[in-house]
Amino acid sequence: MNIGDLLLKQGVKLSADDNVRHFHTKVFIPDWYEKYFNSFDNQINKMSSPTKPFKATDYFKIKTGYPHEVMADNKHKLIKSGCKRDRLSNKNKVQIPKLTLSHYHTIKNNLIVFTAPKNKDFIRDITIYDDLTHEGLVFIYVVSRKDQVITAWAEPKSKEQYSIKIPKNVIKSLKYELE
Repeated sequence: MNIGDLLLKQGVKLSADDNVRHFHTKVFIPDWYEKYFNSFDNQINKMSSPTKPFKATDYFKIKTGYPHEVMADNKHKLIKSGCKRDRLSNKNKVQIPKLTLSHYHTIKNNLIVFTAPKNKDFIRDITIYDDLTHEGLVFIYVVSRKDQVITAWAEPKSKEQYSIKIPKNVIKSLKYELE
């Protein structure tokens, strides 16, 4: 189950015509991105602790191997809804590392996707990848501007490299802004 499936089960309506714009690095990045990324980055720096990991959703904690940090009632609710441990990291017996401010600064330019409100040039969240921590896996993080990791998952490296690909899912592809 992915976060989209979980949202659908909770009654959230997902459509290609929602109030969020999606931008993918392999499709189109607007010229205003750099300016508003600086604002996003400054807010992350102000809100996060230099010594503690970023805040994390319960969804992230279950998916990345930290279910013991989730309150029992919410853990059972999420698991019953289909939230489970990331398959690839679990298969490799690896917990996806929590994101710290210093590590965020190392990988913040490894952008895959970002979202913005429909009528504003404002970055809501970014999807970035970490190809440094593990030699066979890449860890993908979705980070909100409130220094919170929404979700994360692992993807395999190909020949010790990671390359960003355009999603093959037609519905996801329709969501990306083209220019």
